[in-house]
Amino acid sequence: MINRVVWLFIPVFLMYALSASAKNDITRGEQLFRAKKCAVCHPSGENILSKDHALIGKAFETRYSTDNALIAVIRQGLKSSNASMPAFDKQRLSDEELADVVAYIRTLGKKDKAATKKS
Repeated sequence: MINRVVWLFIPVFLMYALSASAKNDITRGEQLFRAKKCAVCHPSGENILSKDHALIGKAFETRYSTDNALIAVIRQGLKSSNASMPAFDKQRLSDEELADVVAYIRTLGKKDKAATKKS
């Protein structure tokens, strides 16, 4: 009887453990954002070289409405007439690290909205 109960809880425990490890680490994402020098051009989410490439605001949310769209531009880099961003391939930023950075970037817009509501 006890063995059956134990075997019933193993799948539940595994599902919990996998979902907990699958969550992105926003704190680590912020640390990577700073360590990889993203914050040099994007302090607090804005872009000091080109307002068109800020990481906050409605235009950003529309252009990068999915994490995959944001991941693609980070992986490929960006070149425009007034700004450029280097590509971050898997040697520079692993998939797990990139997911953490994207999770952190998503918080920047939320901080911006919270500050606007307080004003």
